[in-house]
Amino acid sequence: MLQNTPKFRTKIADDASEFRAAQELRYRVFIQELGGGGDMVDHELGLERDRFDPYFDHILLFDDARITNPIIGVYRVMSCEKANEVGEFYSDEEYDLQHYDNLVKNYWNLVGHVWKKIIEVVLL
Repeated sequence: MLQNTPKFRTKIADDASEFRAAQELRYRVFIQELGGGGDMVDHELGLERDRFDPYFDHILLFDDARITNPIIGVYRVMSCEKANEVGEFYSDEEYDLQHYDNLVKNYWNLVGHVWKKIIEVVLL
């Protein structure tokens, strides 16, 4: 039985301490629990990181009912613009997605167009 009712919220990490907390959680899950690794993993500091980190938005999931370690989840999102800066998406190293490149670009162009129209309507 739960001692406290969870109080979930999300936010994009916007300072160094939240960014580090995301890397610490990734270390606990991907390195300690799942036995992963990587060139930039810092075992001494307990940080899972990679060369893509500066290009991602890190979406944090908090449970504010927890007394310690309120960050219980992290998800990284990379925009097409950031992928262009780094030269590829993170998933390009994991999967063969070249057949989907145009689909992804067209999708994000459509999404951007739709949001622009929604904003125009709201501002009217």
